[in-house]
Amino acid sequence: MSVEKIKMKWEEYTYIRAEIISLSEIKHNYILTMTSGCIAIMVVELELQNPYMSLLIYVLLFSFQSSISRLSRNMHRLSAFLAVFGDDKWEKNLRLRV
Repeated sequence: MSVEKIKMKWEEYTYIRAEIISLSEIKHNYILTMTSGCIAIMVVELELQNPYMSLLIYVLLFSFQSSISRLSRNMHRLSAFLAVFGDDKWEKNLRLRV
């Protein structure tokens, strides 16, 4: 395997790894925002003593959960791609040649 192919594999690996990390951070931000929004809606519901406000929690949960599921699916796809097509041989060759 030539050095150029190894460098291309390494760049692809680092790009996919960075993409997985980015998606993970976005997912955690969505979860934090969803939780904060649900707590805020519960506080407003208790203050106004309006039982119909609790229905907004389901709307919020549904919208965020669909986004979180999409992000998780993309993370799993990228991870599976690395597991299937990313063999360790090129990493060892890169360490030996660099």
